[in-house]
Amino acid sequence: MKKKFYIILTSLLILSVCALSSFAGTNHPDRVVDTYGVLDSAEIASLTDKLDSISEKNNVDVAVVIIDSVDSGSIQEHADDYYDNNGYGMGDDDSGILFLFAVEDSDGHISTCGDAINIISDNNVEQIFDSITAEIKSGEYMSAFSEFADMCEEYIVDYNSFHPVTTLLISLVIGFVIALIVTLIMRAQLKSVREKSGAADYMKKGSLNVTVSRDIFLYRQVTRTQKAESSSTHTSSSGKVHGGGSRHF
Repeated sequence: MKKKFYIILTSLLILSVCALSSFAGTNHPDRVVDTYGVLDSAEIASLTDKLDSISEKNNVDVAVVIIDSVDSGSIQEHADDYYDNNGYGMGDDDSGILFLFAVEDSDGHISTCGDAINIISDNNVEQIFDSITAEIKSGEYMSAFSEFADMCEEYIVDYNSFHPVTTLLISLVIGFVIALIVTLIMRAQLKSVREKSGAADYMKKGSLNVTVSRDIFLYRQVTRTQKAESSSTHTSSSGKVHGGGSRHF
């Protein structure tokens, strides 16, 4: 009797967990919203699968929202408010990237939040727009949104695979080993040389006769430091910090 009771209890717990997981999955806002109708049902399903996979695998929301036009305010404000008011964002910092496209205005805005602000720099935003502008203008919307998704995933993976502290430590170790090897080789080559205390020991007597002295400029050394990619930020009407950028197509 007890064994049956435990089996039934275990089954109920498993069903409860599955039900909660299913509810949690459906509770997330759609990552593809097309209120204008530029995508058909098959394209929406395909793009949704791609964005869901990218988002869940990297813990960064990536979404596409298509509207008719922006009646008032800027497209930046609409994109930020849509992100904040509809529950987008993953992790403790609500990290995510949302592309809002207003078809009749031919305007687009990429809104970033949380860690995605650092992942998608201002330069990355421009690169995305440059890559999809021709497709947007020619009405190849599915291709454009798919390219947007692929580029976002590429930037996310690149960002997560770069660890500055680890890279610095590896560089220091490699540099130390190379310097040690070179020093040991030079030391081995100089075993037959005895140290001299004065410069006169290295000169032939009477061989140096300076008649003219002048300074000659030989070369100039210029050190350039690469400028780190930056992300400009602003605060939305809800008080959240966002990054991103806009483009008129």
